[in-house]
Amino acid sequence: MKQVICQSVAARLDLKVVDVPDPVAGPGEVLIALQAAGVNYADGLVASGRHHSRPVTPYVPGSEGAGVIAALGPGVEGWTVGDEVIFGIPKGKGAFAERLVVPAGCIYRRPPNLDPATAATCTQTYGAVFHALHARGHLQAGETVLVLGAGGGIGQAAVVLGRAMKAEVVAVASSREKLRSASELGVTKQIVYELGSLRDQVNALCPGGVDVVIDPVGGELGGEAHRCLRRGGRHLVLGFASGSVPKVALNHLLVTNRSVSGIAWDGAPDDIRSALALLEESGIQIPHASSHPFEMAGQVMTDLLERRAHGRHVLVPG
Repeated sequence: MKQVICQSVAARLDLKVVDVPDPVAGPGEVLIALQAAGVNYADGLVASGRHHSRPVTPYVPGSEGAGVIAALGPGVEGWTVGDEVIFGIPKGKGAFAERLVVPAGCIYRRPPNLDPATAATCTQTYGAVFHALHARGHLQAGETVLVLGAGGGIGQAAVVLGRAMKAEVVAVASSREKLRSASELGVTKQIVYELGSLRDQVNALCPGGVDVVIDPVGGELGGEAHRCLRRGGRHLVLGFASGSVPKVALNHLLVTNRSVSGIAWDGAPDDIRSALALLEESGIQIPHASSHPFEMAGQVMTDLLERRAHGRHVLVPG
């Protein structure tokens, strides 16, 4: 079978497609024949040495995907060969492979309304964003959530889940093109931050400010977004795609009763199950993902790192 390996962690991504023997499912594991593997921004950070985790090389990138159960290891119950599933596994555990072994506790039934490519993107990102909005942001129906980077993976998930939680969503991106999926999801309050002050544009749409900020961007934009929060607002930090970390004055938190929460999500299965259940209940369609062959892994990850890509992307076996 074929798999993508990262031969060394380096700024210039060092990826290669290789042939290896099929793995074998051990106790409590299932063997999955991959249909699609989600490519996340964090995958590029790890492979380029810009993430806090440092995998032992060579390793197989990828942490989520969709496929069909090809074999069951000893002790696995509740599943049968041929079941269509999605999975979420720790970073660097091998999703970019035609066949891979996954702990049975990390698989979920594929939602029947989602094709494999789209379903492959809805465990890690949607689980993390659900945890951010629900457990840390305490987002309530009728509140307003400002979503930075709305054209990226985290941003798209925040738009979808924000709407599913019956909040008012304000989508922010660098261009109209990157806001296309937000438009398709029915979000009418949109901001292109390169066209003017983010704070002025937010005030025009939401006098008094917003309740929650979803921030995978950081930098100057993240700092400006923080100042768009109303009293008691919650700033949820999920990353720094801009490459820099904003400064927040603690005295401002004191006098405005705002909070800032870092979201270092641990892949909790309960968050994934809750996100999937919320999506099914709401009937909101997850935006479709773009598919690429394994050989394009390096290019796709580079485009994500350099912010040339928007939306979700998956690798598919050739």
